Amino acid sequence: MADQKPSCGTQSLVHDETLVTLIAVFGIIGTVFGILKGIEPAIALLIGTPALAAAAAGLATLLIVIVFHVDRCYPKEGRRTCWAGVIEETKESFTSASDEIFPFTAMHPRVDVVVKSSYWDLVSTNAEFVKCNDDSRASPILQTYYHSKKVCAAGVGAVYGAAIGAGAGIVAGTLAAAAIIAAVGCATIILCVLALLLAAVIAIVGALIGAFAGGQIGKAIAENDTPYGTGAGNERTDLGVGHYVSINGKLIVSGNDEGAVVGWFGESTTLHGGPSTNGEGAGGGAPYPHTDPDQNLVSDACPPPRPDIK
Repeated sequence: MADQKPSCGTQSLVHDETLVTLIAVFGIIGTVFGILKGIEPAIALLIGTPALAAAAAGLATLLIVIVFHVDRCYPKEGRRTCWAGVIEETKESFTSASDEIFPFTAMHPRVDVVVKSSYWDLVSTNAEFVKCNDDSRASPILQTYYHSKKVCAAGVGAVYGAAIGAGAGIVAGTLAAAAIIAAVGCATIILCVLALLLAAVIAIVGALIGAFAGGQIGKAIAENDTPYGTGAGNERTDLGVGHYVSINGKLIVSGNDEGAVVGWFGESTTLHGGPSTNGEGAGGGAPYPHTDPDQNLVSDACPPPRPDIK
């Protein structure tokens, strides 16, 4: 008998740890500028406020790059198990302009699996959000990421590049702001604040230019990815929409996915054939209902009664 289908959408309050960290970073920046604004202009010039403003902005930008890299590529605690179904959609890395401009934000490649009803408990347990397909049955989906060497190499390159760029930006921003203050003075606090903002902007731009250059270099020299792996060796297999799969991997609750349970990462994948012609779309394609894998992937590669893998 099939499990009870979970309700789609928000289940509880979503906690995005990355977002919380970024908000804290911006809070620090705001606090620094609040302090700077309250400093008398003459004293501010003497204690080197331009350097402080540039350093705060440059280092905060570097911290943001580091936060993204850690979120993408450092180990996460999760439940290791197995799930199976039909692939509804695939998404590669570096497919948007923002991924190229800010390579440290690129996400690992992903397949969205419409899971069999016997795996619905995996989608709903501890979930803050349940993603469902747009088929007539609103079938639950388990998004599965595959580790990308290029994503992590781009992150490492972006961190080093941002560090170098932030250093250069801090020096350039400090000199530019100091020159403005020396030229026009601080007749009003507004003039000094604008000079400090310029120092901060130059430092931020320097860090982002460095992150862009370093990220692109890291991505270029990384080994070719094998994101959709099958078997113990994780060899490249071109999994696509409509393919039936069984996946062994780790499940986490992901703040990047609205608090949904996702596969992070798919460690080995068994391909059972396809593409399916049992969907509700043109020619039997996507969108696929859960009844498709229920009926056409009766014998998957997850051992019954699917105990968690130790």
